Amino acid sequence: MRQRKADIEAVNILREMSDATAGRFYLSDTPQLKEVFKKVAGELRQQYRLGFHSKDAADSQVVHDVTVKVDRAGVVVRTRGKFRAKLL
Repeated sequence: MRQRKADIEAVNILREMSDATAGRFYLSDTPQLKEVFKKVAGELRQQYRLGFHSKDAADSQVVHDVTVKVDRAGVVVRTRGKFRAKLL
């Protein structure tokens, strides 16, 4: 029972981390790993990376919200949701 609770907590933490970083979480056991790797490889072939320069990048303490919208059915958009500018 204690191990099961720890496993559930670990899965929840990993899901939160993947959501916070716009990543993806896959839960799998060893026999399903081949299928999971196929899914990951398929997603990697269909990714786009967007970038931009902030006008107020001089202040690295400001946290900016990020929203990405697309006008296309069946598309999933994942983003970190927030970013902090890096000082150069």
